[in-house]
Amino acid sequence: RLQPVPELVATLADETRALQDVGPGILLGVGVGMPGPVDGEEGVYRGTSDPDPWRGAPIRRLLAEELGMPVLLDHDSRAALVGEAWSQPGLLRNAALLLVEDGLGAALCLDDQIVRGAHSHAGEIGHTVVRMDGIPCPCGRRGCAQREHRAALERGEDELAARILAEVVVNLVRLVDVDRVVLGGRTVHEQHEASMDAIREALTAGLSDEPWVHVEVMLSTRGTDLIAVGAACEVLEHEYGLPQVLVGPE
Repeated sequence: RLQPVPELVATLADETRALQDVGPGILLGVGVGMPGPVDGEEGVYRGTSDPDPWRGAPIRRLLAEELGMPVLLDHDSRAALVGEAWSQPGLLRNAALLLVEDGLGAALCLDDQIVRGAHSHAGEIGHTVVRMDGIPCPCGRRGCAQREHRAALERGEDELAARILAEVVVNLVRLVDVDRVVLGGRTVHEQHEASMDAIREALTAGLSDEPWVHVEVMLSTRGTDLIAVGAACEVLEHEYGLPQVLVGPE
């Protein structure tokens, strides 16, 4: 059940206040990663279908007013990719992160720049069609990747679900020419071996005519916390910039 917006904001505010006294340092602000289309500049959750109690909600403004501190709002997969870039500085210059949770989302980093798109919708890979005349999707199309993937899992067809992810990744690589693909999210962690094997096989077959193209498939270093960690990293990045080297104690 999706919480009504006031309840959601109250929950986020309570979680933030609980962190204020944990450990040393200063709480600079709050990072929030949400699924579906998000207008990061306006701080508004756009949503994808009706009914959606969060659609059009100015989450950033409401939470900032509640807490009295800066708030950053972004798509969950983009937040996750920022977190991965912080944990592996310099490694993800041209990379895609595929987030597999209740739906499918992707984030892109090309030439060291996170891609957002004209309407902040870049990476909505879950609503690309993988099966013509397939299962109806709430977005209005049929055979969308995330709907077909979820249905395959619900039927116990794990191999088919892994093949759908593999096709999504090959399409991403063909479209935007990344050399690393990071897999993350609760669902993919539950069956990451099968998913990674299927993706590697599909890439080998799909790129067989271009032996000079090498794409590494990686599992998120952040486990199932990658969205929360990434959203926090976005706040730090806004304040300090993206780290270029790992810094630790002498």
